[in-house]
Amino acid sequence: MRSEVILCLGLLAAQVGISQAESPIEALLTAREPENAISAAKQLRTTTKDKGVFVETLVYEARALWMLQEYESSIKVLEQIIANKSAVPAEVAYSYWLKGYCYIRLEKPASAIDAFSVVATEYQDSEKHQDSLIRLAFLAESRNDISVDERVMNFKKYLEQYPDGVESLQAKRSLAQLMWRQSEILESIEVKKEAKLAFLEIAEDHNSDEELVSWSHLNILALEMEIERLSSRNTIYVSGAKKFQKTSETAHSLLAGSSLTDSDRRVAQLVLGEAYYFDGDYSRAEATLLPLTISAQEDEVAPFARYMLGLNSLKKGDEAKAIEHFGSVLSVEKSKDFKGNNVRLAAMEWLGKAAKKQSDPSLVTATLSLIEAEDPDSKYMQRLVHTLKSIQPQEGGK
Repeated sequence: MRSEVILCLGLLAAQVGISQAESPIEALLTAREPENAISAAKQLRTTTKDKGVFVETLVYEARALWMLQEYESSIKVLEQIIANKSAVPAEVAYSYWLKGYCYIRLEKPASAIDAFSVVATEYQDSEKHQDSLIRLAFLAESRNDISVDERVMNFKKYLEQYPDGVESLQAKRSLAQLMWRQSEILESIEVKKEAKLAFLEIAEDHNSDEELVSWSHLNILALEMEIERLSSRNTIYVSGAKKFQKTSETAHSLLAGSSLTDSDRRVAQLVLGEAYYFDGDYSRAEATLLPLTISAQEDEVAPFARYMLGLNSLKKGDEAKAIEHFGSVLSVEKSKDFKGNNVRLAAMEWLGKAAKKQSDPSLVTATLSLIEAEDPDSKYMQRLVHTLKSIQPQEGGK
């Protein structure tokens, strides 16, 4: 309340054109430059006996230091406010909030997260609560030291409390992407269904533009295929089952439109190729996937398309071509960042199986070298290394 009163007085003073300060309080209220506000705040602190006014001068000084981009100095003043027993909850919440922004400017996201977390959890009645909650969610979104579950929960809390918040659409988008990642990690049908609903929320949001709606439908399509794949593991390759005919039709429809970005069109084409593969239409799958690998654009889609071509070649009985496709996945640096490395590990697994089946010494040695350079400590890798070494020719052997 004190902040609002003094701020209103300051605005009034500016409106009536007060330029000659008659007292320390007027000097603070009429300061038009941050430097003058800092000087007036310090002067007022030396004369006032009102503890509340004393805290107000600190708030003015911290804000002025922020405006001058003196973030470290602003943080020091804000910490004084936080530690002052005379500071009211609104002032403490404001101090943590501004402290968070100072840390953002200082490129210290972990410290910013800590500051915004205090407002988000302890000052839910503060006018800075909504902004602190979404800043916390956005800052934590890309941090691998924070679990995906926690990052998902941050956005869910924001959307539950502020469903019509100014950044709710971006929050929905971030939440959907995190839930997709969560579904990839867990390989859970229920989590994939929840992720699908998150994308559906975006598609049905009246603030979503045509491009965002198409992007959402593309992700819904991919998730529907994943759900079908997981729920039909034993019947997915039954000849004539055509479980993904609807998926391929929807992918065709999206590709026929004009609202997808170039990168999203490549994803849609990948989904179409996968649908053909899972429905046993290997010739169309190859024709759809191959252009994604020969494009000049080397993105996250290309390694996965190569991997799917490898599986497709195996189904067609062309083992040599399959080995070539799996090897090409591992030769592309970009594949290291795709889907948590899953496509890379899967390509190694199939290379290992091919090596074991063919007892090809050069392929065994090459695969071992790749594995040992990747993640030799994982249990899967240890098992694969053991398998390959058991068929690797010994030195001096025939």
